[in-house]
Amino acid sequence: MSRSTIYYHFDCIEDIYLYLFENTVIRKVMLECTNYDEVIVSTIDYILANKILCLNLYHLTTLMNRQDYLLGILSASFHRFELPLNTPLLTENYLMGGFLFVMTTWLDGKMVTDKKIVIQQLHDYGNIVKTHLTI
Repeated sequence: MSRSTIYYHFDCIEDIYLYLFENTVIRKVMLECTNYDEVIVSTIDYILANKILCLNLYHLTTLMNRQDYLLGILSASFHRFELPLNTPLLTENYLMGGFLFVMTTWLDGKMVTDKKIVIQQLHDYGNIVKTHLTI
């Protein structure tokens, strides 16, 4: 595909990566998940299996857009599998920030932390969020 064809459909390189992320990564990660804990494992497995693609997606989006975007995905996933929709958005985003911290620390560190440790951290944090938001 030529560069002009790509830019006919997309305004910038970030739009291409977001489209790829939404239509490839998210669909494959969520395909067979039935709860939030499965989403965590599926996400980490996908990232490790597609390391170069995922690191490029991560590094080629701006920091602010990436955080807001990932907060939205985390919130949607939590609501889909675990939480009622009437949760206060500000509280939820604050709590979801811990997930972003775990993921960005792992990705910024070039994914050298063992998969089991990252998954356990995300599971533990998920339990804290579920407990807090369902009280």
